[in-house]
Amino acid sequence: MSMDFELKLDGKTMSRFLLHYNYTKATGLFGILLGIASLAAVFIKWNMWNANQRVVWIVIAVLFLIVQPLTLAKKGRRQMAQEEMQIPLFCHIDEEGISVTQGEASSSCKWSDLRKVVYRKNEMYLFTSAIYATIITRNSCEEKFDELVAFVKEKTKKWQSNSEKETFAVAEEIARQASPGDIYLLEGDLGVGKTVFAKGFAHGLGITEPITSPTFTIVQEYHEGRLPLYHFDVYRIADVEEMYELDCEGYFYGDGVCLIEWASQIRDILPDDCHQVTIAKDLEKGFDFREITLDEMR
Repeated sequence: MSMDFELKLDGKTMSRFLLHYNYTKATGLFGILLGIASLAAVFIKWNMWNANQRVVWIVIAVLFLIVQPLTLAKKGRRQMAQEEMQIPLFCHIDEEGISVTQGEASSSCKWSDLRKVVYRKNEMYLFTSAIYATIITRNSCEEKFDELVAFVKEKTKKWQSNSEKETFAVAEEIARQASPGDIYLLEGDLGVGKTVFAKGFAHGLGITEPITSPTFTIVQEYHEGRLPLYHFDVYRIADVEEMYELDCEGYFYGDGVCLIEWASQIRDILPDDCHQVTIAKDLEKGFDFREITLDEMR
């Protein structure tokens, strides 16, 4: 596929993006929870508090539940009204990645380098860094928007999970495609579901024995499946030399499959061709929602 189109953005689009970005972060969610808690406290303790106390907590609730969202929405409209945003933005998408041009300035990003993609009904946010994203609206590519979404999902290989069972199933699916010598780097925050993924991955290889965390042993080996599985947890690795003491190259270049948690700790000694699996939360879509991404690292 190859597509060229103008990115049609307006103040409402930018406001929605800023609201999404803010309220899917821990700080934004904390503000919402604090506002709700403040409002609840006012009702519960109305007769116990004096007027000054009531005013303080009402102000806190109003700040976080009304003023902050309105401020973000206003910021989005103001940002789109700036002079530099009046210069048309043009987007090119092909098999390699995405590029955006505005006047004489341009930037590009390979599919494998995207941080994450957020899909909404009429918009798609392609994050090229932790804070910057290309916003593609349905209005920008009209009838080809759904086709483009399907293309991006294929290129970025993303799954959505709403339960541990679904995360387990995604891991099984990925493991069934594994070949001898494959290395999978498993990234995600604490509590995001890496252990569930590891169990599903092992099951997808035909391993039925219990999967235990290798936190203290660094690596656990399983040999009963169609391919050996070497499950690493390198969180405690302080020096990559420790990996050589474990004969890491024997695992990396052997006939089995490596699944490595916290692989960023040892990135410098990993082979060039690895598969990166990222599990991320999106609290806007629910407490149990997870987005699982498979990227080729080259």
